[in-house]
Amino acid sequence: MNIINNKTVSVATSSELKEVLENNNGYEYIYLESDITLKSGITINSKKSKVIINGTYQGITHTLTGMNSSSDSDTIVATALTKEVQVKNIKIINPNINGIICVPEVDSYDEIVTIYDNITFNGVQLSFNPYGVVKISNSVITIENTNGIECQEVSEAERVIIGGKTNISSDSTNFSLFAFRSDSINPSLVFLCKSDIIVATYIPISLYPHFILM
Repeated sequence: MNIINNKTVSVATSSELKEVLENNNGYEYIYLESDITLKSGITINSKKSKVIINGTYQGITHTLTGMNSSSDSDTIVATALTKEVQVKNIKIINPNINGIICVPEVDSYDEIVTIYDNITFNGVQLSFNPYGVVKISNSVITIENTNGIECQEVSEAERVIIGGKTNISSDSTNFSLFAFRSDSINPSLVFLCKSDIIVATYIPISLYPHFILM
C-alpha cells in the first residue's frame, strides 16, 4: 500500500483493498497499482460516505476481477450510510450475479448512487443496486456467461442513467438488459442527450421502466 495523502492511497492486492475500504482510516480515493482478483468480500466502512476506485495508476490501466461466487457478501458491499461509490478508468471481469459493487436489497438503501465511468466490463452482471441509482458513461459493457455462470442483467436498479460514448451488449436469452422492481416508486431508464449509445440485446431492454431522454 502506498499512502499518497490523507484521503488517497494506491493498493496492489485484494487484502490491501479490503483493509482500505473496511477500516475507518479517512481514505476515500483508491488507485489500483496492479491487477487485483478479489479473494474475499469487502464491506465498505460506514464512515465512508463516498468512495472512488480508479483502476488507472501512473498511466497503466488495471483489471479488477470479482469472485467466482453467487453470494452477495463476496462483492464490494455498500452500507446504508454509503452515499456514492464510483469505479472509473478500469477493466472489470465479474462472474458474480450480484455485481462488482453490491447494494443490499433493502428499500432503505434508496439514495445510494453507483457510478461506472470509462470502464470495460465483461461478466454476468455489472451492478446490483435495486433501490438506488446506477450511472454508466463512456464505457464498454459486455454481459456474457463467465466461468460457467449464466449472464443476467447489466444492473438491477431503481433508476439507470447512461451517457457519453457507451456500448452495451448482452448475450442473455433469459434476462432483460436492465431489471426494475415491481415495487419501485419511479423506475426509469435515462439516456442523456448528446450521448453516443449503442445497445445490442436479444430480448427486451427492461421491465417496468419509464424511458427518459435528457
